[in-house]
Amino acid sequence: MDQTVLAGVGNIMAIEALWKAQIDPRSRANALDAADLRSVSAGLRWTIRRTLADLAKGEAGKENPFMIYGRKGAPCPRCGTQLGRIVLGGRTTTFCPGCQIRAS
Repeated sequence: MDQTVLAGVGNIMAIEALWKAQIDPRSRANALDAADLRSVSAGLRWTIRRTLADLAKGEAGKENPFMIYGRKGAPCPRCGTQLGRIVLGGRTTTFCPGCQIRAS
């Protein structure tokens, strides 16, 4: 979320990208290895493409088009584990405790 590192990535995009990358949002950035960083980068590209595709189809206003954002308590679309919610840096973050691995 540090805009001096990568501007334009907001809370929703970060939540979705980390889910796609299977990285726990509580992971410390300095604990991520090169493969993790590639996964986060791919997750961001995936999230941006999905958002742009929804906008192009005129689906931007549809009810919650996101995979996990705002879906606390629902089953994870990937593994079926109940999605959780935590507060990080003053922002609410949805994540899957089953398939998002915490880097240490």
